[in-house]
Amino acid sequence: MPKEYVVIRADHKEDWKGNFGPMSTYALELEEAPQGSGISHQVEVNQKPTTAAPTPGETVSGTIEPNRNPDFAPKFKKEFKEGGFSGGGGGLKGGSTFKPRDPSEIAGARHAHNLLVAANSFPPMQYGPSGEPSAEAIQERLENIEAFACVLDEKTAAISDAAKDPKPQSKEDSADLPF
Repeated sequence: MPKEYVVIRADHKEDWKGNFGPMSTYALELEEAPQGSGISHQVEVNQKPTTAAPTPGETVSGTIEPNRNPDFAPKFKKEFKEGGFSGGGGGLKGGSTFKPRDPSEIAGARHAHNLLVAANSFPPMQYGPSGEPSAEAIQERLENIEAFACVLDEKTAAISDAAKDPKPQSKEDSADLPF
């Protein structure tokens, strides 16, 4: 069960490369909350260098676990609050983090995908007597692909917008939806 501790002392010990990137180790002196309880612990904590370093006076929540090697200090494991863990995959540490995307970024990715779908939907070009397609044929094919991708953009945007709308729609309202 996580406990509250007050950081009495925090010293940067070392930087090292972990399985998921650079890490920093800090040697901490923690006192069980409330401050002045007189129960202190010498521990180490590992965290990413982008995480704010522990500072004296800060209150932290977590558990102290003995190190596998008794020659080393016990490890302090921070408690991650809901939504406070930015790692992937969810698990016990608060779930994955959702990063909202800009609507123009979504539209651009959708259009790029729709262009690819459109390009793969047309049969191979017919070659002329010279063995190469004519410039007019290439231009016409590009225009047809772009027009088809724009139709796909409209349809997929309508589906995406309908999925975002939380209120149920009546049969009359949904008649103009493409699905």
